[in-house]
Amino acid sequence: MKIGDLLLLKGYINKKQLQSALRKQSEYAINYDRSVPLGKVLVELEYVTVDEVAEALNDQHKKEEVKEEKEVMATKLGESTAFQMDLKFL
Repeated sequence: MKIGDLLLLKGYINKKQLQSALRKQSEYAINYDRSVPLGKVLVELEYVTVDEVAEALNDQHKKEEVKEEKEVMATKLGESTAFQMDLKFL
């Protein structure tokens, strides 16, 4: 989940503030040819504190770890395992 969405869900910012920050972030990219993290823009605009951004980033990291654990594939083949092989593979 994106940092802006997490901050919205936590109630730290509203949609109008997020849109404003995204516009500011785009301005940095267009006018100064540099990418600025959304969290930094939100702090500069004084919509959130550094601690609130850090908390959301920590939550974001935890959600990604859980997602990665769920995507683990089976490592053992059993009698009920089905797969196809292309002759090029052999």
